Amino acid sequence: PFNHPSFQKIVARGLDWTLGRRAKKPLKAGVIGYGASFNMGRMHLEGIADAAGFEGVAVCDIDPARCRAAKEEQNGIKTYPSAGALLRNSDVDLVVIVTPHNSHARLAIQCLNAGRHVITEKPFCITVKEANAMIAAAKKNKVMLSVFHNRRWDGDYLAIKDIIDRGLLGEIFHIEATMSGYGHGRYWWRSDKKISGGAFYDWGAHICDWVLGLVPSKITEISGHFQPKRIWHDITNEDHCNAVIR
Repeated sequence: PFNHPSFQKIVARGLDWTLGRRAKKPLKAGVIGYGASFNMGRMHLEGIADAAGFEGVAVCDIDPARCRAAKEEQNGIKTYPSAGALLRNSDVDLVVIVTPHNSHARLAIQCLNAGRHVITEKPFCITVKEANAMIAAAKKNKVMLSVFHNRRWDGDYLAIKDIIDRGLLGEIFHIEATMSGYGHGRYWWRSDKKISGGAFYDWGAHICDWVLGLVPSKITEISGHFQPKRIWHDITNEDHCNAVIR
């Protein structure tokens, strides 16, 4: 996704606006979070390496084993055991946060207050209060803040968007989208509501982003339902949830 031309233009425009000019040197990027689940930290660094105008130079992870893995997999990368160490001892311009959802706001604000541009993995954060604090920190420090939605570049979504944009379906007044399964959730942080934010904060973030991209109108009303625990009582995420956006 980092090497997709549209994403590069979005980031470049944001940085041009905050810097008041086009940066001539490659932007040095660091990744906070190099966990083995989905290898998302590695994916981000590989995308950064392929993208014009970016250079991946640093990794931060609290697990020494993951720092060692980063050094083995990323040529010339420097590693740090904490966000503070990365911010104090590296010259990164941009930080990509790839950590559990409930840490996004804290880490983003720490980086923003250190004068770094920030991109968080989705979801942006897990409360409105956190979102407001993050946005305020970005404005105060005159740096860019964005959220990474990799599934904006999925082929099926782009095909649907192209059909709608060309007016082949007429006026779009109703969209339904879902992600579902019938098995027990995994025993990990994504199934812990205090950490993940709940069931809606996983695929729900992707689906909401898709719908808002297909119907770029102002939101006038939001309602939803979160099903209380019925079956899977040993994990804290909801068994079912839905949202209606008007």
